[in-house]
Amino acid sequence: SDSWKRDFTAIGAAAGVAVAFSAPVGGVLFVIEEAATHWSQPLSWAAIVAAAVAALVGGTLSSFAHGHFNVELSYTGAFDGPGSEQGFHIIDVPFYALIGIAGGLLGGLLVKLQKPITLFRFKSISTPLRRLAEAVAIAILTASLRLAISGLAGSCQPISDSLAEAIPENISHFRASFTCPEGEYNNVAAIFFPTN
Repeated sequence: SDSWKRDFTAIGAAAGVAVAFSAPVGGVLFVIEEAATHWSQPLSWAAIVAAAVAALVGGTLSSFAHGHFNVELSYTGAFDGPGSEQGFHIIDVPFYALIGIAGGLLGGLLVKLQKPITLFRFKSISTPLRRLAEAVAIAILTASLRLAISGLAGSCQPISDSLAEAIPENISHFRASFTCPEGEYNNVAAIFFPTN
């Protein structure tokens, strides 16, 4: 039936995003926000199970493709570079939980602030020139924060052999080197200024 076709399309999209980004929750959220025309509890469970299984199978196959035949579930092969070979320890889980709680609280704060910010923007930023000025100001603020955080919080690290191999040869200047000397990179700038 048509409803099953719609549901299977949504479930397949969740599984596809989960495999592509090694993010089963991201796959389900993507489908809820973008792909599904309707949502129900059975569809939720089907999408969650499909995304989790797809991410597990995709991560295992990627692990095999990278020569890791002992099926380390913390290694999915999704990232190359410094630290990509490292897993996580059980003692790290409470820290991850704190990050999740902080993210949830900040998300709730954003939802609370959204209405007053939107009302302010409708009243104050009504002309095309003001909209342009707003966009330019946000772009300047974002770029300034990226540069400031990279300079203040980052530290120079030596470029390992695995990282040197991951940098494409056609890139004349590795952007993450930032202000570091030759043969080193800024660990925070590597997040803000990716090479590809």
